[in-house]
This record gives sequence, structure tokens and C-alpha cells, in this order.
Amino acid sequence: MKSDNGKSCRVLLLNPPISSEIRYGKFKDVGSYLPPYGLLSIAAVLEKGGHVVRVADADNRRGLSFNGISKIIADFQPHIIGMTAYSIGREQVIKTAECIRAISSALLVVGGPHAITIPEDLQQFGCFDIVAFGEGESTMVDIMQYLQGERKLVDIDGIIYRDNGRIVKTAPRSFVHDLDTLPYPAYHLLEDLDGYRPMQLLYKRLPLLPFITGRGCPFNCVFCNSIWGKKVRLNSASYIMGGVRRMVHDFGIREIMFYEDTFCINKKRISDLCDMILDEEIRFSWTCSANARTLDKHLLKKMKAAGCWLISIGIESGNDQVLKFIRKPIRRKEAERVCEWADEVGLQVRGFFMIGHPIDTKATIRQTIDFAKSLPLFTVNFTILQLLPGSEVRKFGHMYGEVNYDYQLGTGHPGETLSFVAKGLTAGYLKEMQKRAYTEFFLRPKQIWRMLKFVDSMDDVKKYFELIKPFLRLYF
Repeated sequence: MKSDNGKSCRVLLLNPPISSEIRYGKFKDVGSYLPPYGLLSIAAVLEKGGHVVRVADADNRRGLSFNGISKIIADFQPHIIGMTAYSIGREQVIKTAECIRAISSALLVVGGPHAITIPEDLQQFGCFDIVAFGEGESTMVDIMQYLQGERKLVDIDGIIYRDNGRIVKTAPRSFVHDLDTLPYPAYHLLEDLDGYRPMQLLYKRLPLLPFITGRGCPFNCVFCNSIWGKKVRLNSASYIMGGVRRMVHDFGIREIMFYEDTFCINKKRISDLCDMILDEEIRFSWTCSANARTLDKHLLKKMKAAGCWLISIGIESGNDQVLKFIRKPIRRKEAERVCEWADEVGLQVRGFFMIGHPIDTKATIRQTIDFAKSLPLFTVNFTILQLLPGSEVRKFGHMYGEVNYDYQLGTGHPGETLSFVAKGLTAGYLKEMQKRAYTEFFLRPKQIWRMLKFVDSMDDVKKYFELIKPFLRLYF
């Protein structure tokens, strides 16, 4: 479908439904549900180019059925529909696309993590016109030019499409070098900001929005599928501060979740940002994630003063040999030291741990659980290793145990079937140890007291009660 006037296009950006059971397993009631950040970033770029954009979030918690999606398409009559695809929700994406194809002639484009890591997998389905396997902002701008008759598909980098039955894959698209050139995400296109929230223990105040201020990761963890490459690209502190002002003043946001794993990789950037927040006396709370090697006590103290209350750290194992094997750039002593620093300055810490690594044994898993219990942590995630598309462990996992490459198994809180079971272990044992890890960690008097000390409102009491049901489901 070509645009009406050759200049402006109507664009529908769709976050397809993914069931909460698939995404979070036994934690389906309390999983994090956040805005579709990638689509909002693309939307902002397209609006800047003069296009009319609508964002439809059909996430399981949003209550938007396919009938609702059909009505939006009928009313809006988009020239192009862009969809996000996650590996774990692959089947739902394909089903939604097939339904859309039956009612609309709009150009159907799919991107997102699954399209980036395995683009050919999606192109085999005739429902998609284009698979975009790079950063979506500039790709979608080029596709708009194609719709306006100003560009040929073969000249657009980072896409796969069909040409008379022949599959054509163009050259990879270069990454956006200067992230400050991108406009801020189009949060104004969301209907209900209050409906989004992380898991209960990961926020203090609502409404909350995520903010991604960097792309790329220099580390080489074998379990990760970093889709933005190894070169780190960061927004400047001044750009971040501009986004903070916009979220707090324009949208009434009371808390921000800085969402990338390498938030503190440039200490000066974070130090400068904290200075700006303190100088302007802008009031909001915030959380972030960081590698332990990028932190020091002075920086943590300044982050606390600037409103940070929780930092998430990937620790992954309590055994240094396992950490070395998975190429995690951290060791037990470093994790211990950073957690103690955070505790001393009054920052809460969320620890990420993983069991079922290729060389894990019953002894190393026990060591991981005990190590988590020894640290001054506010909350934890104990996940079971999954073979994510694009990860290195997906390539060599068969050498260390039983593998199952079903995309639906890409969750750390799985159902009956696991994507990987190391030699000497069983799926039943791993699931039992995951359950035991959670119960042993949270049901200690010391931990209960630590969490109760954090309660300062009826909202906090309500959040804890909401956690009881999934906890009982996990245990029994």
C-alpha cells in the first residue's frame, strides 16, 4: 500500500501479545510489564519525519485482543504495520501476523530481538513483507521512503524481503553512532502509563518509565545474546538529563528505570548526571543495572544522593571456576565487595543468579545459593540457564548436556521442559533447586527483617501481599 500523498504515511507499531505464562512461568502474576521501548523510539523518529504514528501494545496485561487490534487497523487504515518479535513469543508473533494479513494489505514489517538474531527464521513465513535485522529507527525511515516511491528495497541495508519468490538479504546496517541524535521515545502515544510497572520489589513509586541510555556490551558472557554489538555507544549526561526533565515534568513520572545492563560503564557520565540531578533538585527515584567491575563506593554514594535506591547486578554463580567458564567479568570477591559498598551507603541490591551452567554440578549450585544468602541483597533472581538465540552457549551446549532449541523455552522460569540440562543433572533437580533457592533466600528471618524495614507505606504492604500467591504456587 502506497502513501496517499507521497509524503506522509500512517504507521501502526504493534507490540504483539505474549502470554504471561510463557514469559514468566509461575511468576506470571507479578512479572514486569513495561512499555515497548523500541517501538516508542522508532515512533519518535517517524513522527519527526512527518508521519502519523499509532502504537498498539497488545502485551498480555494490556487486555488488547486480536479483535481490538483488528478494530484499530480498520479505523486507522495504516499504510505500514511494524511488529516486534521476541524469540520466546515467536509463535504469537507469527499467528498475529497471519491474522493481520487476512484483513489488511498494509506493508507488514517485523523487527526486534528475534529478527536481529535469526532473520531468516521469520522470512520463511509469507505473512511478513520485510524482516528488519538491525537497529530499527533508520531502517524504518528508509522503508518510509520506499513507500513514497523514493527508494528501492534492494538499496535499504539491514532487511530481508521476497522478490518474485526469491529471498533477498541486503547488507547489514551500520549502528547508530551518536545516540544523542535520536529523539526521546514517544511516550505520549501510550494510553495508560499507570498500567506499566516492574515486579513488585523493583519499584518504589508509580508512574514509572524505562529509559535506555546506551547500546552495545563489551563483555563476552556465553549465555547472553547482545543484539547491539560489542562497541558501547552511550547517550551523554546532558541528553539523559533532558529526558529526565521531560519524563518528570511532562508525564508526571515519579520513578525511572535505567534499563541497559551497562549503565555505569562510563563512571564520569554517571557522576556528571548525578551532579545535574542534585544541582536542579529534580525529585524522582531511580534504579539501574550495572556490572560490578564498573562500580566503586564513591560512585555508589553519589548515585544514592541523586535518588537511586536499587541497583541490579549480574553475579550468576558463587563459584569462580564457573564464572570463568561462562566468561562473566566478575569474581566472588568483587561481587561481595560491591554489595557491601552498596549496603554501607544505603543502596538496595538485586542479585541475578543462574543455575544449570554447562559445568555446574550439585556442589557448585549449592555454592551459588549459599553465596547469594551470604550477601546483603534486597532481592534476587534465580533463573535456570536457557539457550538464547544468538548466544554462544546455544552453539556449544550440546557438548555439555541435553539441549532443546524450542524458542518457547527461552525463559529462566520454565515449565516442564528445559532448554538445557547439564551432564550429571536432571530437569527435575534444577527446578527443585530453583524452588529451594527462592525459599531459602526469602524465608530467612534476617531477610524478612531486611524487607520489612523497607516498608514505609500501605502500597509497600500491598506489594508484599501480591507476592504471596506466586510464591505459594512456586513452592507447592
